[in-house]
Amino acid sequence: MATYYLNVPDAAFLNLANAVYNTAEANMTGWDIPAGELEKILPKLNDFTAALSKLNAPGGHTPENTQAKNDARHALTPVLSKFIQRYIYMNDAVTRADLLHMGLPLHDTTSTVHPAPVSQLMLEVMIVNSRHTVTAIDMVSKSSRRPADAYGCKFACKVCKVGEPAPTNPNDFGNTVFTRKTSAVYDHPEVEEGSVAYYAGRYENAKGEAGPWSKIARVIIS
Repeated sequence: MATYYLNVPDAAFLNLANAVYNTAEANMTGWDIPAGELEKILPKLNDFTAALSKLNAPGGHTPENTQAKNDARHALTPVLSKFIQRYIYMNDAVTRADLLHMGLPLHDTTSTVHPAPVSQLMLEVMIVNSRHTVTAIDMVSKSSRRPADAYGCKFACKVCKVGEPAPTNPNDFGNTVFTRKTSAVYDHPEVEEGSVAYYAGRYENAKGEAGPWSKIARVIIS
């Protein structure tokens, strides 16, 4: 995506950067923005703010101050651009009104088609007594970050007594949960101790269209 909207005078660039940062900070939870991403912007934004202020102060227009301002802007620009593209323009939770509020341009008014995910995940289950934390691991990146074609994850769980036939179709599990995160927590009651919990997961897009199920994970409830 082109970033022509960043090629503006310094004052307008600073206003845009502040609007993006402040709005994203206020909507971190709803927009599912990791805190670390904003932390990458803040020091560079502060450096540019200070450098521009020094340059614009009485007697501040010196070659040294101009160079310092240019260096600070060049350091901020790629970080800001990457953040806007990843967490603003590619974020289904950000509305057109949000874009206008931040001073960002609206692009194609035609709804973007988001096909069902093709990415598949594998499950990692962390066990602490009767609490099971189920995490989706992308099979390509081997990380717990959602792939680009996923809006969120759906997890399914089925509990069976030992000796009962193992379930084979996650669509029949019944106990499902959707989350924008890549993990879900299952707290099993005491009555289920000694039983077997079966888990499966899959990625879904914003319309609920699903990718393939993972392999089924089997865990004894203790």
